Amino acid sequence: MFKKLILTVLLVLLMVPSVSAQFLGQMASARAKATASGALDAYLVLADGATGVVGSVRYGLAPFIELRGRMGYLDPDYGDGSVIVGGDFKYQLWEFGRDLPCDLSFGAATVYTKLNEVSLFSLGGNVTASIPFEAGTAASIEPYATFHLRYQRLGYKGDSDTSLEAALSLGGVFSFSRLTDFTAEILIDDDTAFLIGFTFLKF
Repeated sequence: MFKKLILTVLLVLLMVPSVSAQFLGQMASARAKATASGALDAYLVLADGATGVVGSVRYGLAPFIELRGRMGYLDPDYGDGSVIVGGDFKYQLWEFGRDLPCDLSFGAATVYTKLNEVSLFSLGGNVTASIPFEAGTAASIEPYATFHLRYQRLGYKGDSDTSLEAALSLGGVFSFSRLTDFTAEILIDDDTAFLIGFTFLKF
């Protein structure tokens, strides 16, 4: 039984190396949305083993607390594509400008997808630091860094493997107006990914 499990895990890792990546990244600074305000985002995922498109909705639930839901479609370099879904929240602990060096938030996130009969479920936490720089009346730049730590379960035909994984997101949010943001990020995970996104509606 043990040899069968090891063989199955090795087969999964050989067949679907890209499914072990988190894919969704951070795609946001440490700053939480204001209470009762929100945003709709869309972004492109360019990973080593897959490409995809993702949409998200963010909402400020309470002071310094933000919720986000995400859904997208991943197209691996081999095999069939699949839907990927995720949800997260963050709590902004520090606010830049009040004798503090940066905005700082803590959060938790979950992700689920299934590619080529291999399912991926992850649940973990993260910490994000960012610094806003004003670039005009309505423009700003917010570079950010996020450290992700997650519990991950890979399943394949009744067998599964669990592990503790870490990842790093390095990016920036570029606000050109009060209505539109542009976000770019490098996600360093089991596979490296480049993510490009737009906030096309703020409410």
